[in-house]
Amino acid sequence: MLRIFTNLEVSKYMEMTLSARCPMRTTIEMLGGKWRLLLIYNLRKGPLRPSELKQQLPQISDKVLNDELHFLTTNHLLRRTASEKNSRKVFYELTDIGRESLKIIEAMEQFGLRYEKKVVLK
Repeated sequence: MLRIFTNLEVSKYMEMTLSARCPMRTTIEMLGGKWRLLLIYNLRKGPLRPSELKQQLPQISDKVLNDELHFLTTNHLLRRTASEKNSRKVFYELTDIGRESLKIIEAMEQFGLRYEKKVVLK
């Protein structure tokens, strides 16, 4: 069994157990929602501070940003690092598995471009 955490609006992080034989469900749980995908995508070029992520995603609330960063860190897609000089200066960066998820995000981007070209921009 794979152990992951899920963010539910009505409560704090709750532990959720998924069957290892259900890889689609695991992928959707890890990358589902608009903010997780965008956070991972914005970290593709290197570490960023939460304030820098907020600048790139101005519509995300501070609470949702913190919750999503915590979720992605807890589930090993991001790494949280505090500056040696100033422990309040925190950076987030992709882990190896987080970088692996970029393949999925890039495929989604390509699908979106093809879809818009064929259906939306007809």
